[in-house]
Amino acid sequence: MNGCDFVLHIGQTTEGEHTYGVTTDLVCPPGNSIEMTAGEDACSVTFPPQTGLTGPHLTQTTGTEPHDIDLVGTFTNLKAVACHFLSTEQAQFHTDLTIEGHNEAGGPTGVTITH
Repeated sequence: MNGCDFVLHIGQTTEGEHTYGVTTDLVCPPGNSIEMTAGEDACSVTFPPQTGLTGPHLTQTTGTEPHDIDLVGTFTNLKAVACHFLSTEQAQFHTDLTIEGHNEAGGPTGVTITH
């Protein structure tokens, strides 16, 4: 990750009461990018800092305790450079992530989206 982070901005509800649109920024220290390599001899793919990425949704689980939050979908139109010379602004990144809360004792605790 080279010090880079994904910063999520929660938007308006979509697809139902407990689902929210997400806009994401890829934030990195000056001069850094996310770098991915598939194997020792494979070329690397780098993702430079960028803003306004869209695609996935955050969904608050309901009906069970404790509540979790799911981040599911595909970020589209990412800028990427492969093998240090192939550049695109149409890369995609799929995510299927569950965010769970834990209390100080390590037990489960609910996580809530506050908008």
